[in-house]
Amino acid sequence: MKIKDTYISFTGQVVIGKFAFFIELDSSGVELNVDDIFEQIIHFPRIVIFGEKEIFEQRNDIAKLIKKASKINPDIVFDLFTYGEIKPVKIINLDNVNYNVIVRLKDSNISYAQRVQETTLKWYNNMFNSIFLFYIKNQNNIDETNLIIQDVGLKKSKVTISVNHHLTDEELDMIIKNCRHNGYNFNIDFKNIFWPLVGKSGDQDE
Repeated sequence: MKIKDTYISFTGQVVIGKFAFFIELDSSGVELNVDDIFEQIIHFPRIVIFGEKEIFEQRNDIAKLIKKASKINPDIVFDLFTYGEIKPVKIINLDNVNYNVIVRLKDSNISYAQRVQETTLKWYNNMFNSIFLFYIKNQNNIDETNLIIQDVGLKKSKVTISVNHHLTDEELDMIIKNCRHNGYNFNIDFKNIFWPLVGKSGDQDE
């Protein structure tokens, strides 16, 4: 697996405050053997795998790691943060894997064709252990989010509107009203807002 960073912290998105081992993937990162990573994670209750690019570019290694760890520690939980560009392989029937699909918006400066791949998003929409995350900043984001959800046919019960930066009271009220009106879930990204510089193993004690 090509890895940029690993660290111990607490979850700050979706499920808040869970003790976990974090793995940040990067196609230009350091190549590490799956067996070596397995030794690092096996005694942790929760593993978070994420990256700036699509994590399932490394889907075979991810599947190998998850299947091996789940066999030895059946209580281990994997939170996978994907951009919904590629489907996983060999792990779709595992109950201990959560798919957090981040749907990027126009202001990400990524083409619509890349960030909204309808076939793949519809596949995740039918998975029992998936949610869709939309990071919202303004009314334009809300309007675009509503259109994507409608066009792709995403289940509203799977949609979570997330805030990962500080907002005015008026902005927050606007977003919450939209969630209430449409039946979306609401989430605050605690990790980015409240402890962006703290949380990696050892940082708190320095």
